[in-house]
Amino acid sequence: MPSVSSIVKNIVLGSKLLSEGMRQHVLSYGAVADKISAGVEEEFGGKVKHSAIVMALRRHSERESQKEPGKKFDWNSEIIMKTGLTYLSFSKVPGVLEKLEKIYKKINPEKDTFNVIHGNYEIAVITNDKHSSIVKEIFGSSNLKAEAKDLVSLSVTFGKDFAYTPGIIFAITRNLYWANVNIFEMVTTSTELTFLFQQKNAVKAYHVVHEMVK
Repeated sequence: MPSVSSIVKNIVLGSKLLSEGMRQHVLSYGAVADKISAGVEEEFGGKVKHSAIVMALRRHSERESQKEPGKKFDWNSEIIMKTGLTYLSFSKVPGVLEKLEKIYKKINPEKDTFNVIHGNYEIAVITNDKHSSIVKEIFGSSNLKAEAKDLVSLSVTFGKDFAYTPGIIFAITRNLYWANVNIFEMVTTSTELTFLFQQKNAVKAYHVVHEMVK
């Protein structure tokens, strides 16, 4: 038989609005307990005290709060936005390193955008629109699996604690989700987090991230 605590947790996590309201501490534990009591008792298979549901809600909220990046983390950061980018995904073929070397010789990696993502069966390249034809020529258009143009990247640079602080990426992606912003792709390094968006989502995404790091 599931415990009251696990039932309450599943009910809260199963509702986006309820979960976010609890996270932002804008909901009364008592009011929420009134709302979900019938569902809790049905799942539990018997009567459950109102106080037990309130306590389960409080404990769940405290546990979720502990997952947030601590106040000691420095959110102050530089935000860099780049427009006019293309995403290209290819099937992995022999001689990938040699092909990448050829591309490097034809573009300016110091000034231009050139991100490479190695998957198990695919290799993805993010670069400026003007270089997409070069990349396709070298990798072979027949190996092209996906292409998206006119994308925008949003890069956020952090200190060395970024890679060792749990919840940073989750906090940003959650806020983007609640703003109904689709993340097309994400690239990370030890101190940098880069998101790729469609043009239509770029402005909203910038405001969401800016509010978190300003």
